Amino acid sequence: MTDRTILLTARVRLSRADSVFVATDGSYAPASAATAAKVFIEIDGRRVTNESSTDWRVTPNPWAVPVRHSFNAVGATRLGKGSHVVELVGEAVSGEFTAAAGSNLSVFVHPAERVAVGQLDHEEGPFGFTTRGRSPSNPPHTAVVSVRVSPNIPAVAVGSASLRGATSDESSWGDPMASIYADGRHPGNGSSLWAVQEIGSNELEAPVFTHALFRTNKPHAVVSLDATEFPWFDAGGPLENPIEDGARYLVRPTAALVVLSGGLGVFGGAPALAAGHTDSNGTSLDYYCLASSSGFPGCEPIGSATLLAQASFRVPTKHPGVVFFTAKTRVQGDNADPGGLVSVWLTIDGVRRGSSGVQEIAAPSGVSQRTVTASYLSTGTNALKPGRHTVRVYGRADGQFVHISLVRDIPLIWFD
Repeated sequence: MTDRTILLTARVRLSRADSVFVATDGSYAPASAATAAKVFIEIDGRRVTNESSTDWRVTPNPWAVPVRHSFNAVGATRLGKGSHVVELVGEAVSGEFTAAAGSNLSVFVHPAERVAVGQLDHEEGPFGFTTRGRSPSNPPHTAVVSVRVSPNIPAVAVGSASLRGATSDESSWGDPMASIYADGRHPGNGSSLWAVQEIGSNELEAPVFTHALFRTNKPHAVVSLDATEFPWFDAGGPLENPIEDGARYLVRPTAALVVLSGGLGVFGGAPALAAGHTDSNGTSLDYYCLASSSGFPGCEPIGSATLLAQASFRVPTKHPGVVFFTAKTRVQGDNADPGGLVSVWLTIDGVRRGSSGVQEIAAPSGVSQRTVTASYLSTGTNALKPGRHTVRVYGRADGQFVHISLVRDIPLIWFD
């Protein structure tokens, strides 16, 4: 597509005024290195989500390879009684791009009793944190979108933004990171996903997206989407040989945070099934190997559908069976990787459902990190019947990778 295009459309009719949560996951690809694109959701012609944007125009970098990218946008609003039109919009800022089949549009009416929404109306930054010598479980950070929530009750949060290098030259290249915090503290990667997007070698601007689950009744009066930075390290290990990540970046306008609480009956999360490395547990460096094309120890063969996370849950009697599932993880390759595709998807009771998250990795920037996502809303004829159900998250790598890795940060959340 070369212009503004309506990719998907949904219609909802409300018998009374109510809150509505909307989300999209999918992937898009440029036709050339001269491409920049964004996707977002509108309701009745008004944008209600962040713009999930990627700018592949890395002109100072002659070896840049434009690759397929995972995208995500989230938002919520209150709508009046009557009919409403919800549209997933794709827009080419420059050049031409394609959106993959399997990209989705979810519209969830009355997702919770309390829906708190924050959206950035201006550009924030530049951010250039110093992470050398700091613990990878507590890097420096700054809140860019914050919402107040009712304390002492469980909550689910989703955040999505686009990041751009502060300049177009190599001085801004690096690995910006974002995550969801509660009262200024990170709740740990068992509750909140660290989302990383390399900026510079392949994209000048690209999206990050994250989620968090606050299961317990610990106070969390303010929930925020924070800008931070991934701590770099040499091969000797994250603590033995730290080096400084040179990222300098901006958080683009429209960054969004949605926090849902109250009345959550069917909700929860599942940890990663894989074991990590003891010295990295609980940090932003908590990797495990997904697959290898060279027989690297501890890795599945390339092309394997690997179970990343799973959980069983119960839908009560008289429950409408409408549940939103979101899976996210982070992809980390190696400089020696020729490259390929990494994909993530969901199954419910053994049936593949929802969007497919796809991220392409290409030489010579195989080490660049990106976050990948998939989601599914069980509704309509696919609403879940009362009783026990099982949700699973799978990942797969196709191509040539030394040891393509994912992170153990909470990979799966669901809520009704």
